[in-house]
Amino acid sequence: MNKHIFISTGDFSGDLHASALIEKIRQINQNENKFDNIRITSIGGNDIRLNSDIYLADTLSIEGFGLNGLFKKYLFFKYLLNNKIKTYFELNSPDLIILVDFYGFNIHIAKYAKKLSIPVVYYISPQVYASREYRVKNIKKYVDKVICIFPFEKKVYEKYGIKTEYFGNPLVDIIDQKLKTKESDLLLEKYKGMNLIGLMPGSRKSELNSLLVPMLNIIKISKAYESAKILLFAAGSLEKSLLQKICESSEINEHVDIIYGNSYALRAKLSFCLTASGTITVENAILGIPMIIMYKMSWLSFKIAKAIVKIKYIGMPNLLAGKEILPEYVQTINEKQIADKVSEWQNNPLKLDAVRQSLNQVKEMIGTPGIIKQAAQICIAFLK
Repeated sequence: MNKHIFISTGDFSGDLHASALIEKIRQINQNENKFDNIRITSIGGNDIRLNSDIYLADTLSIEGFGLNGLFKKYLFFKYLLNNKIKTYFELNSPDLIILVDFYGFNIHIAKYAKKLSIPVVYYISPQVYASREYRVKNIKKYVDKVICIFPFEKKVYEKYGIKTEYFGNPLVDIIDQKLKTKESDLLLEKYKGMNLIGLMPGSRKSELNSLLVPMLNIIKISKAYESAKILLFAAGSLEKSLLQKICESSEINEHVDIIYGNSYALRAKLSFCLTASGTITVENAILGIPMIIMYKMSWLSFKIAKAIVKIKYIGMPNLLAGKEILPEYVQTINEKQIADKVSEWQNNPLKLDAVRQSLNQVKEMIGTPGIIKQAAQICIAFLK
């Protein structure tokens, strides 16, 4: 007996999670001989493409700016939904649809799946706790099961009577699997014994423009490069030429190395880092890395976000801790102020140790290995 799963994601972290889930579903099926074959059709990025039988579209490379960019993205996703996905479902009805975050587009897939009586699992549930809780009503209407990745999310969904599971954050499994590789061993050997400070400006070009230049300036002002090697960690599909161009325009370029590929083991050796907000802060918490969180968007986007977002902190480790254990600089990036914090951390190891202790408590809340396997078993249970 053959089964067919369609899986949809639209950002880099979701692509990583979707790919890991597919691998685990296939592994469980092979070990337990449940079905002759599980065919995977997907939309997303390169990770999910490599783990799929049929790949319908790249949803990660569409990045627009301003009104023209937004209109371009709208047309792309409208065409993808109406001309590719709906047509594909009619000709090749999946036995299960798995949605990974990306609510604005994925909820339309869920709505259409409901018309065709195809079960839907929402994996990496939308962050309704942060804003627009009304979205839960649509999820209740069109989704059969939600698998959330933070403990407080479960209460939000169950309040609306939605069937919800929480096993922990799958990054625990992903990082555990990738910590020990030949690639990571080579990086560890290269930087053995060095004092390391990390820069993690994000996975999108827009984040590079707003965060990488200030990060480099902060390192310059603090003179952190005089006693530490500065490592810039490339994320997603960022072009090497773009990263190199920004670094070359900085006065501290000779002190900065750009790191590509799997870098979890090396990141775990950092004294601390400057980072964008987002999934990377959860990764860093699991790795025990003290961090200074920075975030900046356009003035209009910030005003809109401020009006609808109802959470106190932007960094997930702070949200989980219920207090600011990591400094946050949102929208106003005061380079001198942040440089002072960098100098303080460099010159006071006891303060860094206190941050690490707080991160250890957060890590306990994030979960223990085995999370993706439990999520995969939930998905397989829908393949009747």
